[in-house]
Amino acid sequence: ATPRDLHNLKTSLHAVQQMLPILNENSQKLTAEMAKAMSGTEVITDHLEKALVDEPPLSISDGGAFRKGYNQELDAIIDGAADGKEWIASFQPKERERTGISSLKVGFTRVFGYYIEVSKTNIDKVPSNYIRKQTIVNGERFITEELKVWEDRVLSAEEKQKAVEVTLF
Repeated sequence: ATPRDLHNLKTSLHAVQQMLPILNENSQKLTAEMAKAMSGTEVITDHLEKALVDEPPLSISDGGAFRKGYNQELDAIIDGAADGKEWIASFQPKERERTGISSLKVGFTRVFGYYIEVSKTNIDKVPSNYIRKQTIVNGERFITEELKVWEDRVLSAEEKQKAVEVTLF
């Protein structure tokens, strides 16, 4: 089963719950037996409603299947990743102001992770704490110790989130 499968199960069981009063009103033996057999599904429906987001991912390995508030450990990991991403987002304007390089960019690639990109025309303004990571056609990419620490926090949080979600699933 996938997170979407369980979401669809919840939707189907909810529909069954809506039908039960109608089946119970019918005096036919078969419908009464069907109603009895289908009762009690609200426990599963309620649990799935509390656990899964409204539009879960196709695969549990994608992450993001569980609602905030369902699991404290998962919430803490997600909050930590969000804090890290917020710090990284605020890093670019701070570095532009600190260095005086208005074209400075902070980016991310799967291969190199987070980086600071400086054009060739501004290489002479690069601070001494920048560590060269990659040469590109229009300039250079750098990291700092601080950026690396935050990158590790974000990326490890994402891995931990997926691991916890797989366990919960």
